[in-house]
Amino acid sequence: EKHKHLSSNFDDTPFYAMKLFLASMLIASAVSHESILGRSLQAPPLDCTINGAALLEIPGEILDADFVYDCVNRMGETSRLILDDEQKNDLDAQVKRGAVTLGEDQIELAGAMMSGNAITLPNGRVKVNKSTSKGRKLGTLDKVGLKPILVVRVIDKNGKARPESDDEISSDVFSDAVNLKSQLSACSYGELTVTNDYSEELGFTSAQLEKISEHIGAPGVMNATIDLDITENDRYAIHDAVTSKVQNLLEITLPGPFDQVMYVVEKCYGSCGYAAYAYINSWMSVYQDFYYKYVGVQVHELGHNFGLAHSGGLNGATYTDHTCMMGNPLYSDNIGKMCYNPAKNWQLPWYGGAGAGAYKKVFDPFVDSQFSFELIGIGEYDNNPSNLPVVVKIETGTANDFFIGFNRAFGPNVENDEADNEVTLVETGNNGQSYSQSSLKAHLTQGESYTFGNFAGSGRDLVITADSINIASAPGTASVSAVLQAACASDSDCADDGIFCNGDEVCINGVCVSNVINPCGGVVAGYICIEDNDTCSQIDGPISVELTTDNGPAEISWNIKRKSDAGIVFSSPSYATTNTVYPPSTTTLPSGEYTFTISDSYGDGICCSYGNGSYKLKSNNDLIAEGGDYGTGESKDFTVISGTTPNPTNPPTPIPTNPLTPSPTNPPTLNPTNPPTPNPTNPPTLNPTNPPTPNP
Repeated sequence: EKHKHLSSNFDDTPFYAMKLFLASMLIASAVSHESILGRSLQAPPLDCTINGAALLEIPGEILDADFVYDCVNRMGETSRLILDDEQKNDLDAQVKRGAVTLGEDQIELAGAMMSGNAITLPNGRVKVNKSTSKGRKLGTLDKVGLKPILVVRVIDKNGKARPESDDEISSDVFSDAVNLKSQLSACSYGELTVTNDYSEELGFTSAQLEKISEHIGAPGVMNATIDLDITENDRYAIHDAVTSKVQNLLEITLPGPFDQVMYVVEKCYGSCGYAAYAYINSWMSVYQDFYYKYVGVQVHELGHNFGLAHSGGLNGATYTDHTCMMGNPLYSDNIGKMCYNPAKNWQLPWYGGAGAGAYKKVFDPFVDSQFSFELIGIGEYDNNPSNLPVVVKIETGTANDFFIGFNRAFGPNVENDEADNEVTLVETGNNGQSYSQSSLKAHLTQGESYTFGNFAGSGRDLVITADSINIASAPGTASVSAVLQAACASDSDCADDGIFCNGDEVCINGVCVSNVINPCGGVVAGYICIEDNDTCSQIDGPISVELTTDNGPAEISWNIKRKSDAGIVFSSPSYATTNTVYPPSTTTLPSGEYTFTISDSYGDGICCSYGNGSYKLKSNNDLIAEGGDYGTGESKDFTVISGTTPNPTNPPTPIPTNPLTPSPTNPPTLNPTNPPTPNPTNPPTLNPTNPPTPNP
């Protein structure tokens, strides 16, 4: 009971030391008895939770990379993943579309090799498995409620450590004029409260509280002495050594009962350029030199732990949105009253919940081409009698959307570093719902406008205008209007694009588009439009599928089904060779309606994130459909007008499939009483006497 008020959600581990020893022995045996802690493994660890370390560049310094993918094993040890450009681009794409969740999902390491603290993956696609209970989940993703946080002052084997006392470090993080605790509470309006008052009410066990009390030097701060020289080791070896030491001292597996743990290192002596770094959707952040005491750096790094990405500015650089703590933040111990941008505020559960809600609105310009709204800044969220929104999302119909806010320099945002009291426009991906780099597109004073040219590929411009800004009232407000401009008023405004097969250009809803009426009636009507000579051709066979594989050929499949009963009449062979042009697969089909469907089991199509594959569906070398960038799959309906024998055992020759006599004295009749035989004794002529008519 004497430790009743010393912090969370994990059970005590009374036999931790024995478990750690046994686990170490098992893993060592599995990798040729080589040392894990010594980092001399030639085989990778047995499991790996994929994560990303986001590094905060010191102004004026240059980083090799501001984001790297890492592997975290069950022992809490971290290794850098060495990826080639194609693998990195593929993994970036998976993270961007939400297929991979950093800090939770497991990466497959079969065939990988480890050298030092780096794991080199074998050539080919990065395989990621969705999180299961067997994996090491790297931290709590809760961004509301009480968050117990532990700060670890690191001491190396030679006594190198920050000169500040434990009490000074505790004050810098938890209790001075502006600090991590005060700023997160202020920005969230009390929805998230950092605490260093650990107690059983927060889920700590009495045994955990007793161990913590033995090692706490000041409220929320403990010391950990590691058996490494920080001047001779990289950041991986250092933070792994700290993790191991803290786990042994407190007899827990981090994060244990804590939501976040902050490591404070005396200085960076190796490849530096960063003030701090943190892991995404995780518990760990690491600070070097005096940067740990800067409120902006603290809030920035905890933002990464919460799943927030960096915020780029008008110049497109990674950190240059200075309206947001996820840009390059305020560098001061005493100045730090600044929050996040509209895209991050949309993602966070503060201000009425994550995503659309009472204070976060959505407008779709394709539904309402003109609309207006009034905004309040998050700096005055607690004074909002009219229940005005703090964020408006402009829906594009894609994963990349735009977010508008009023950057009111007041309250928790009073020390904002850019565009005070202006309307800000920010773009981000993943529909604003999860980890995605954001970019500041514009900040507007009263009367200024910004134009999104060719909005969402519509051919129309979307104009956003800050109609009025009022900071004389309390609360201050900004009135904003949006207009999706028309590109035409009538068909006569639309010039022909010179493409025969897309029909005439017409004006529909203010936009010049190609006529939806295909001049040939389209493949569903049984005709293909031939652009080369502005003619129409019947779909009468043979039907062929030409395919070039990407780097994942085994993931590709296709079939052709009858629409009448969904019976499969033709399907793909097995594709096994990467980046290969396969011979056409060909068949003939009887008259009828069909659906061609191509699928990718991985969900990225055959172009263009992991190879440059493609497919073409043809009839008599005339194109019915083509593509490659189709995600999980796509379908195309078509109609065969006059078929020949279905599903021949041997594919037909590429010369015409309608058997005709070589040189007929009299032209063949249009309706023979007997159907042609499937295998003519004489080869067909190259030029049938009656070509198909151009206009059915």
